[in-house]
Amino acid sequence: MSSKRITGYSESIGVGLVFLVSALSVHLYATKDITLYIHPRYVIFTVIMSCLGLLASLVYLFSHVFKKSTVKVGFLALFSIVFMAVVVQLPPKDLSSSLAQNRSRNSSTAATVNQKIVLSRNTENLKLEDWNSLILQSVNTSSLLERKVKVSGFVLPYDDDYFSVARFVVTCCAVDAQPIYLHVYYPGWRNEFVADEWVEVSGLTADFGNPIGVGVRPEKITSVDRPKDPYAY
Repeated sequence: MSSKRITGYSESIGVGLVFLVSALSVHLYATKDITLYIHPRYVIFTVIMSCLGLLASLVYLFSHVFKKSTVKVGFLALFSIVFMAVVVQLPPKDLSSSLAQNRSRNSSTAATVNQKIVLSRNTENLKLEDWNSLILQSVNTSSLLERKVKVSGFVLPYDDDYFSVARFVVTCCAVDAQPIYLHVYYPGWRNEFVADEWVEVSGLTADFGNPIGVGVRPEKITSVDRPKDPYAY
């Protein structure tokens, strides 16, 4: 096979991949699932670039491939149809507790958002990301104890007595997502909840010593539906 023909096939495959990725991005935007993969601030930019990618791909296909190789066109068309059919049928998924455990072990820095949070009397309105920032920025955590907590997130296993209520912080896209969490003291939790299940935890903060630190002594834990936007930003 000549180098010119190999180059032609490489170009066609490259254009086909651009078309598929662009089409997938537009599909995720249409189904309102695109924020499971990228930060909301980049949605408009991604959709615009995807539309341009679709347009450029179609122009290339019509001006180059369609005129030269019906076999090549048939293969690309069939592959594209099968790929999109499979993708449309697969439900989009947010990130899992197993990934959170892996990234917690391998991360050299703790994930954080809302770098400076002022502690107020009504702590029940603080989100999980707010508590994460408060704990990280506090030299003395005594001021954080015996405070009301009401947060939601997915169940991240720790041991038989503790689990963590967790979320992922997304800076740009799902690739850079890092977990944030609060440990919850609830012996026997495995009998009621499973990993990745979404829960709402209400209770009071307490110091459980090393290695747990500040966590939650729950008064109420309820199963809830996964929110439309499961990440913290």
